[in-house]
Amino acid sequence: MAFAVHWSDSATEALAEAYLTDPQPNDVTYADRRIQELLTRDPFAGEYLSEGLWVLKVPPLRVNYEVVRDTREVKVSDAFHVRK
Repeated sequence: MAFAVHWSDSATEALAEAYLTDPQPNDVTYADRRIQELLTRDPFAGEYLSEGLWVLKVPPLRVNYEVVRDTREVKVSDAFHVRK
């Protein structure tokens, strides 16, 4: 069963800024889609940091998120453009 992925407003804004400023915006689109796919299927594929916080890296993006097992949700709190 899939996980529902929810992006915070700040993560969504960071993603939009990455798309607008990256010299190869198609790379950002690919990374966004891949992150969404991975988090939907297996959010535990990322790297566990601490205190319930996970990180997933798909260049040129990196996202921080939390997994809520009971409701099968992933909450993306931050997105970073790592190519800058």
